Amino acid sequence: MDVPESEIVSEPPAPTADDRAKEHADKSVLLYKEKKYDEAIVGFTEAVSLVPDNFRFYTNRAMAYLALRKFAEASEDARKSLELERSAKGHYTLGRCALGLKNYDEAVEIFQKVFNFDDLPMKTHAKKSINKCHKAMAGELVTKHFKPNETFEEFKTEIGDYGSISESILQRLWKRENDGGRKKKKKSEDGRRKKEEERRKSDAVSERPKPITESTTIGDRNESTKESAEDPVQQEQGKDLGQEKDIAPVG
Repeated sequence: MDVPESEIVSEPPAPTADDRAKEHADKSVLLYKEKKYDEAIVGFTEAVSLVPDNFRFYTNRAMAYLALRKFAEASEDARKSLELERSAKGHYTLGRCALGLKNYDEAVEIFQKVFNFDDLPMKTHAKKSINKCHKAMAGELVTKHFKPNETFEEFKTEIGDYGSISESILQRLWKRENDGGRKKKKKSEDGRRKKEEERRKSDAVSERPKPITESTTIGDRNESTKESAEDPVQQEQGKDLGQEKDIAPVG
């Protein structure tokens, strides 16, 4: 008996490599948002193994590596992504790798390439990241060359060319260091004055005459006074001092 074609149920086609890769990638994106970065990396790696020429998989895995501060691994993936296809996100990701590795000049150069693309969100992120680079570069210059009691103009003369760093950022960090040094100096001086005051108070207390205790009898005090009066050394000293008053000047 023949079965009508309308009743024949065809088996669904087997998922392609692209389908399976996309499934892994979609799950990994959710894991990334949940901050499960290690698990996200595993999923993106599965996607890459299935479709090794999809630049987005490399970019996304690089972002997960960045979240774990694994800058070398992230940089490798970002470069691979850019080899497959130039994109604003690829350049931005690679720039963040350079920033994380403290290669600030390189990072600025990479971030600037983002502005060649019509991607406003990435441009906004790139601009903020460039400011971070400039601030870090200025901070290094201030740390290396700052001298107390030196004016900002003298500081600029000493460091010479400071590249693409804006003077306003450089001056702001220099002023913060300068003001911080003054505060530390004042705090140190205040601490020294406080210790000196406490030492003087302590000395004043120790120099006060000790009161006669109840255990000392009247007889003991009288005997002590008598011994002091009959001390021949004290009497002789008193005599000498008295004679000095009558010494006439040499003519």
